Amino acid sequence: MKYLLYTVVLLMFFSFRDDESPKTIDNKGNERKFSQFIVEDADTREEAQMIDKHMRAQAGVFMSRMDNNSRKYLILHNSHYSYDQAYFTETFQKLGFTIKCYREGIYGVDKIIDQKLDCE
Repeated sequence: MKYLLYTVVLLMFFSFRDDESPKTIDNKGNERKFSQFIVEDADTREEAQMIDKHMRAQAGVFMSRMDNNSRKYLILHNSHYSYDQAYFTETFQKLGFTIKCYREGIYGVDKIIDQKLDCE
């Protein structure tokens, strides 16, 4: 009886364990990547919300965050799509902004840093 109880407890432990945190692969087998940069001239909350709304509507985007106080931008996206520095430079230029201090990496593998306005 005691062994049965231990077995049940172990099975419960392994069934609730989360081995995929943070999740680097989406449900279609594609890697999740991140891109981060500073958005120049985006100073208002409305501009930050407009950027987030626009970027969240793009295919393969999991998360978009723009902070209007620090002008820092972070996006998580599917690696299957061609989201690179050239894409973001062009897209943000169309929205009326320029970007600097571009970084990218694999989500859950590479470190997302606290970027400084002077790109250090």
